[in-house]
Amino acid sequence: MPRIQKYSLGDVVNLEFPNQENGKKSTYRPAIIVEDLENEAIIIFVTKQLHQQPLNPDSFVVDKDSDEGKQMGLGYHSLICPRRQEQIRKILINPPPRGRCSQEMIEKLEEFL
Repeated sequence: MPRIQKYSLGDVVNLEFPNQENGKKSTYRPAIIVEDLENEAIIIFVTKQLHQQPLNPDSFVVDKDSDEGKQMGLGYHSLICPRRQEQIRKILINPPPRGRCSQEMIEKLEEFL
């Protein structure tokens, strides 16, 4: 049985989602690990849909070209939605992590945990 990777608070990972145009392909989207459980993880959603910010009043934007965005491995300007948390099966995570949040970002996220 394959070993399941361990993650830490602040790891930025790729989640596998079915491609909307071709169900046989997958799309990978970033998420931030909040807590690593045995076979599951609690994540915070990250989206490039910046227009959703008014719907998520506690959300904030990270510019992909900023030091934070580069450290997180973001490929586009991203909306971090700390109140949008979900527990997922770790099998949906495509290892290894793509990046890591700064300590300052982790402290900001901890306010919502």
